[in-house]
Amino acid sequence: MVELTISPDDAEQRLDRFLRKLMAEAPLSLIHSLLRKKQVRVDGAVGQANQRLVPGQVVELPFDRERFAALCGSRRAAPRTAPRSERAPALDVLHRDPDLLVVDKPAGLAVHGGSGQHDDLTRRVRALLQGGPVSHTFRPSAAHRLDRSTSGLVVFGCSARGLRAATEAFRDGLATKTYRAVVHGVPSPDHGTIDLPLDTADRGRAAPRARIEESGQRAVTHYRSLASDGHRTLLEIDLETGRTHQIRAHFAALGHPLCGDERYGAPAERSLARGRVALHAYELELRAWPDRPPLRCRAPWPDDLRSAYSWSAC
Repeated sequence: MVELTISPDDAEQRLDRFLRKLMAEAPLSLIHSLLRKKQVRVDGAVGQANQRLVPGQVVELPFDRERFAALCGSRRAAPRTAPRSERAPALDVLHRDPDLLVVDKPAGLAVHGGSGQHDDLTRRVRALLQGGPVSHTFRPSAAHRLDRSTSGLVVFGCSARGLRAATEAFRDGLATKTYRAVVHGVPSPDHGTIDLPLDTADRGRAAPRARIEESGQRAVTHYRSLASDGHRTLLEIDLETGRTHQIRAHFAALGHPLCGDERYGAPAERSLARGRVALHAYELELRAWPDRPPLRCRAPWPDDLRSAYSWSAC
């Protein structure tokens, strides 16, 4: 018999959903059978599929430890880490509380891992937060995305309630993100709004992911120029909508692609690492909690862009 104590991060979900998340390798038919045959107990009573779990409850499952581990699969496996000699520098943490973590992501690091990768931002954050409250089904996760080629602010939920609040804030327009970017040429006027609909699709690694299409989703970008040398311009950008590759596609459409953004037609930049786009998520205001002040963070202009573009406004 396996006994599991429900933590705050496991609570507030239905028993059947908890079991599905917990035992990722178990077929749904097995979970349904366990509940139908009354083999799952909560605090000694027969568990009901639709009952909401609360902290401190004990869930009993009719498995030995070996069988249970097999049904849980990789969720309960220890996270893989790179060899010590390959470990990356520590994360630049700009805010941390029991619910939310804000980090300054370096360019070139993916937020989420992929096939064959041993390093990504999510893996680093989870390693940083190891030793916190134990949850059977929750793992710290990003509340939004940022391109691998872009640096700057990323928000993680350290708790289930924190992740839920931050995700809903981004979804409901309660998060304001300001970017800084360097583009080719000098946009005219020096401030304005781009309102062009975008269609997004995975068209291959080298092709633009987003393109202007009348049938696409509305996308609105506000910008103002901060500095220029006559060949390149530093912009501050606010997004009214948050479409995939919105900034990159909008300025490419205006004939001012972001420096380093070869995918959207920019020439190669010798001063930038290959694949690095001159785009930085600079400032964030997150109104995740109605009874708390907004969370505000700012990520300094990164060293690689400072070296390449040394305007005092950076």
